[in-house]
Amino acid sequence: MACERRSTDVVWLLEKSPTSSFPGNRLPSRGEVLQVFLFHHKIQKEVLFAAAASIVEKVLEVWRRANIPTSDVSWVKKKILKLYEEYGALAKSKSRKTETEEMKRCIFRDSLEDMFDIAHSKEMEAKIPEEDKAFLEAQREDRQSCSMAGVDEKLKRATEEKRRKRQRVEEMKKEGRGCSSSTLDRDVASESSTNPHRQRRNRGRRLQSSDTS
Repeated sequence: MACERRSTDVVWLLEKSPTSSFPGNRLPSRGEVLQVFLFHHKIQKEVLFAAAASIVEKVLEVWRRANIPTSDVSWVKKKILKLYEEYGALAKSKSRKTETEEMKRCIFRDSLEDMFDIAHSKEMEAKIPEEDKAFLEAQREDRQSCSMAGVDEKLKRATEEKRRKRQRVEEMKKEGRGCSSSTLDRDVASESSTNPHRQRRNRGRRLQSSDTS
């Protein structure tokens, strides 16, 4: 298994160069947060806590634009530092080529595409307007599926249907019945393809951004 790509202009395992800012039209991913953190820590030479403090407001600003409540600043800082600790632990063992270590690196690298989730409690999420809630869930499922410029209505329906199906699967597991993930994916794909002519609707309330990713 070979999951690492080495280059002189990118950070080990991250496969991208450090950067000072976020794209802005989507909620930041774990990888993007790590990129900006490494810019402040490695390029700007800020100590760990200062680097976390430098980027926490940048992260929160993107979430504010999405109109989604977040956890408090101190918790977000801890989450940023924990992400860097995960990366640092893997970096310490990067010379090891065992299958176990390679697997850890692959899992971590894949997780960098996931949203850096700092949403408030579930209770607070319940109070979010439906459009914003749909955007949050879509970003959790696939960050590339939509942006703050608009939410794909078909994706929103498919995401909600997938959530309901996953809930049913969990209920079936508790009852001792089986349901494979392939069945779930097939059902969702079928649901998404039943309305091929539905078009993307631009929700004007969302921030129009010139950033692209």
